[in-house]
Amino acid sequence: MKRALIGIFTLILISLIVVACGEGETSQPANNGEESEGGFSGIVPVYTPGSGGINYIISAGLANIINNEKVLPGASFATEATNGTSEIVQYMSERYQQGLPAFGGIGALGADQAFNGVLEPVPGDHDYLRGIGFLSYNALHLVVRENSPIQSFKDLAGTRIGVAAIGTPPTELLEDLMEAHGVSKDDYQPLPLSSFTEIQEAVANGSVDAGYLMGAIPAPTVRELAQTEDVRIIPVDPAIMEPFVAEHPYYSSVDIPGGTYPGQEEDITIGAFYSIYITHEQTDDEMVYKFLETIMNNTDGLKEIHPTFDIVPETVPDGVTIPYHPGALQYFEDHGIEVQQ
Repeated sequence: MKRALIGIFTLILISLIVVACGEGETSQPANNGEESEGGFSGIVPVYTPGSGGINYIISAGLANIINNEKVLPGASFATEATNGTSEIVQYMSERYQQGLPAFGGIGALGADQAFNGVLEPVPGDHDYLRGIGFLSYNALHLVVRENSPIQSFKDLAGTRIGVAAIGTPPTELLEDLMEAHGVSKDDYQPLPLSSFTEIQEAVANGSVDAGYLMGAIPAPTVRELAQTEDVRIIPVDPAIMEPFVAEHPYYSSVDIPGGTYPGQEEDITIGAFYSIYITHEQTDDEMVYKFLETIMNNTDGLKEIHPTFDIVPETVPDGVTIPYHPGALQYFEDHGIEVQQ
């Protein structure tokens, strides 16, 4: 009897091991996804910078809409925060090589650099990348103390400027704006700080002469600083910005109405960089079409998710300098949206 029971238990144990092994073997395709007759089945990542930023928040809201409304049955969209441009491009490259769909919310300059093979941290041409459309803008508020002698970008020669990190989209925008105003990067000292909070503190205590704070208008980081310190925002020269934006279509200028920030009485203009949605050329046309269609059909809901959301037919081409994905082009054609290809 004991031998019989031992035999039964042994068979049960072997059966459980076989089942467990079978489940382990099928879990990987479920994570990576696969193409089937009914379309792609699996996780579709949407890579963005950090989880507190505009791109992540909008993309997370969009992913929820796609999943909840079953826009693409079988596909589960998941927003994934990254360290920024280089990591997004690296992940997109991996998905491209695997033949798996992926999307990214990335600075337009970074997308342009990656496509043309000049994004230093991720060498090589990434000419498989494709554009979808505008995602957001991020405005560079160059802040000084109220009693500072700095009145314009030209006055920044010989100064120390607090920046988030060297090689990031905001710092590259600062370098390009400075150069456009006649100040080369050898004429000032960028001081990398670990966060915008540190930049706020450095401006307040005078350890830097100026510092940039980023965000769509009105930027919370600027409001926070202006509520406790007397500060000013250094404007760009509007006459310089028109040719500057024409030469750098991944940048833009934005107007800040007077009264937007404490102590700011007059209208001023500052620089900004675009972020765009990208994918790669192996992502299915229908998936890209429905991704874009979901954005354009849910503008009110996405505006509730983030008040700076502004993807409309007039703005959707903004910042895209790489070739469009055919699925995006088909959507534009079907809805009479003109883009330059």
